[in-house]
Amino acid sequence: MNLFMGGYASYLTDIGFLDYTGTDFTALNATHLTKKGVLATEVNEGDCLLMPELYLWMSESSESMSAEEILATLSLFIEDTVQYDATETPIKPAAIQFLEDKLAYLCDRADVFGVSVSSSLNYAMAAVLRDWMAGAPVADITGKYAMYEGNLTRTILKMTNLLEEW
Repeated sequence: MNLFMGGYASYLTDIGFLDYTGTDFTALNATHLTKKGVLATEVNEGDCLLMPELYLWMSESSESMSAEEILATLSLFIEDTVQYDATETPIKPAAIQFLEDKLAYLCDRADVFGVSVSSSLNYAMAAVLRDWMAGAPVADITGKYAMYEGNLTRTILKMTNLLEEW
């Protein structure tokens, strides 16, 4: 158990979520969380590693994003599949490039520490939500992306939750 916890604690320390150099992992508590670590504890709908990174990057960046760009970026955190094969978002603000680079970095660091990371980005929903935000009729969206109306509704609700967390 200690070896298992040690790998994850070392990984989270390395990527800036924990400030802990000890070896007694039962002593870990909230005081060892960094600002990034505290932000991660508040993520419920999105990715707890990538969303704090994005939030901190946005707060320190001079980049400003339109509502459509924010929607496209946050849609990458919606874990759902549609038959529509999308490998990239219809628009690509700098934030998406940041997330792609950060995901690669987090996965590389996880390999170094021998831990498993389930972070990923889902590009399929960006186009779906872009069409919805542009006012496309539900029937057109569900037909274009081979979705059921209930799945579209669930996707919109997930986006609402992501926006509330943001």
